[in-house]
Amino acid sequence: MTGWNCVQTSKKTRKQTQGDRHKETDTRKQTQGNRHKETDTRKQTQGDRHKETDTRRQTQGNRHKETDTRKQTQGDRHKETDTRRQTQLVLVASQ
Repeated sequence: MTGWNCVQTSKKTRKQTQGDRHKETDTRKQTQGNRHKETDTRKQTQGDRHKETDTRRQTQGNRHKETDTRKQTQGDRHKETDTRRQTQLVLVASQ
């Protein structure tokens, strides 16, 4: 009876290995699903390319902002002339 019980356990383990084989085919289906996901990521990279063109438009907007900062520096130059005028007024007061 002990030998017959051993045969039953070996059959159970064989069924478990067959179950693992079916799980392997399931993982193969998952890898195919990942392949479709890879094509989706390629579409996302194309979307990033369009975003790059959007960032180029933003850099053009920054170029216009740079011209605005140049106007601000010109405004600072006028402020420098204002401080020079103040120093002249102080010199006149000291004289």
